[in-house]
Amino acid sequence: MHGANTLEAMLSTSTDASPLWTRREAASHLGVSVATVRRMEGGRLHPVIDEQGVRRFAITEVRTLRVERFEDGSARHRGDGDVAAHVFELLRLGRDLRDIVITARVHPRVVRELYTEWLVSLRDGEQRRRDAASAAEDERRRSRVEREDRAWRESMVALGSPTKGRGSR
Repeated sequence: MHGANTLEAMLSTSTDASPLWTRREAASHLGVSVATVRRMEGGRLHPVIDEQGVRRFAITEVRTLRVERFEDGSARHRGDGDVAAHVFELLRLGRDLRDIVITARVHPRVVRELYTEWLVSLRDGEQRRRDAASAAEDERRRSRVEREDRAWRESMVALGSPTKGRGSR
């Protein structure tokens, strides 16, 4: 093992209260699977092995990699649900807009939209969604009836019949 990757070296250079993370903790912070962290070992991540044989990662290295992944776009696989979950967690912890934008690395507009969702209960939000869907379906139905009525009138004009509406057939 290289001298720079010894447990003692990592402990002595870290300022964090808990300077090392397990694979699972690193994966969680990066938003990837444990298998992905394994593939990053020796390349983008440089673990040390503790006394129990557990691979551990410097928190500063993991945090730096997270920032790099967002800056270069390699974390674009992170889905909307992951972003929402992360922002909701930060809201639950009482973080403000600036902290959330910095921590979650999302646009303030996204945080504001998610904050609105956070304020609406699941039941109320689902009812609003249903109401909007129902209104849209009503509008589609009304437009279809108007088109059919217009087509019927045009066909009656073409046949030379008076057209006072469908009810007067």
